[in-house]
Amino acid sequence: MQPVRINQWGADNSFFTDKKAEIRFGKGGVDDAENAEAVVHEYGHTVHHAQVPGLGSPVEAGSIGEAFGDHQAVTVGEHAAERYGWPLKADVACVADWDSVTYSNAPHCLRRIDSDKTYADRAGRGLVLHHGGLR
Repeated sequence: MQPVRINQWGADNSFFTDKKAEIRFGKGGVDDAENAEAVVHEYGHTVHHAQVPGLGSPVEAGSIGEAFGDHQAVTVGEHAAERYGWPLKADVACVADWDSVTYSNAPHCLRRIDSDKTYADRAGRGLVLHHGGLR
């Protein structure tokens, strides 16, 4: 069982915390717990934590966790759309398009998974990190 807290964070931000091994979903814009890709993304962090506790601590490992969560969210969403005949409202590589409508221009993507960036393009803290969290 995965502990989850909904609307416990007073901002439009969600995250997994390894202190209590729980997912905390924020509120604002579209509440994150209502966005399937946000839910699956955060669940990806729990998968990593179950395999290697503390994996997200170094910056590079945290970047891997973010990329894994994004990829998992898009993959599960694409599979569900194909399986149940649901229409895709944004291209598949667009992460959290439903949630990010309150702070991004169309197409509304929190991030994209089709970038051609590599580790050599790293600037600052990493290529794929929460920019204030998954919104």
